[in-house]
Amino acid sequence: MNYYELRKVVQGIIPRKSILEPLEKTRSLVREKGRKVNYRQFNLETSEMLTHQRLLNEEEINNFLEVSLRAAYCPMPLNADVYDGLRCPFGCRYCFADAFRSSLYTSFFDNSKSLGLRFCKPEFFKAELDKLMEYRVNPSKAKGDTAKAVALEIPIRIGIRFEDFIPLEGKKGVTRELLKYLADLDYPVMINTKASLVGREDYVHELARNKAGRQFILQC
Repeated sequence: MNYYELRKVVQGIIPRKSILEPLEKTRSLVREKGRKVNYRQFNLETSEMLTHQRLLNEEEINNFLEVSLRAAYCPMPLNADVYDGLRCPFGCRYCFADAFRSSLYTSFFDNSKSLGLRFCKPEFFKAELDKLMEYRVNPSKAKGDTAKAVALEIPIRIGIRFEDFIPLEGKKGVTRELLKYLADLDYPVMINTKASLVGREDYVHELARNKAGRQFILQC
C-alpha cells in the first residue's frame, strides 16, 4: 500500500475536524468570542461587575495527545507533545508552530504572555495512555478520533507543535519517560526534532528496545 492509498484509508476512519473545540452553552447575556482585554460583565442576578478571564495552566500540560486537524490528509495524524510554551527555545524563524501557538494563545487566553516552558507530568500521560491502549485489544469499542487512532496503532508523532528534546529535557527526562512507556508496549513512534539529545545513549536505548518496527527520527 503506497502513501496515497494509505491516506484514503485514514480519511475514511478518522474524519477531518473542522473546529478547534466545541462551543459550550452559556447562560450569559453576552457571548464571549475569543479573548477580550479588561473585559467585565454585569451580572443581573448579583448586581455585580464581574471580570472574565480565560487562563492557561502555566505549570503543566493536560492535553498532550491529539489527532491532527488535517487528519484526512495525513496517514500518521496522531500527535503528542510533552513540552509547551509561547516560544520554542530554538527560535527558528520559519517555524509554523511558534506562529500557531502565539496566535492561538494570545487570542483565547489572558495570561499567555507570562507563559514560560511547561510540561506534561509522566504520571498524567501514562494514566491517559493506559486508558487508550485498551483499545488495541478491543478496537471495536473505540470511540472518538484519538481512541480510533490508537486502536489502529497509528504511530505517535512526537515534536509536532513543540520541540520535545529541548535542553531542559536532558534534566527532566519527560520525553524519555514517554519513549520508555511506548517501548514497554511496543507502540510505534515517529520523532520530529533538530536536537542532538535524541542521540544520547539513554534515548537510543529506549528507541532500540521498542519492537514495533516503525520508528522514525526526522531532523527538521
